[in-house]
Amino acid sequence: MKLVKAKSGIYSVRYTANGQTTSTSLRTSNKKIAQEEFNKIKAVEDTKRAGAATRDAVAKIVTGSSLKF
Repeated sequence: MKLVKAKSGIYSVRYTANGQTTSTSLRTSNKKIAQEEFNKIKAVEDTKRAGAATRDAVAKIVTGSSLKF
């Protein structure tokens, strides 16, 4: 998984899943914002690989706080 910048200046995350390389746009040209979003995505992926991807864990990573349902 890596952060890439297109010729248009928009950042995206490039990753491999099921043997195919895929790119998902972060819809920003601001590197600081793109890096923050990339770090969130990477944290969710790391949590998933560790087998701890519960709704509460992912919500805390994405929002920075616990969600009330």
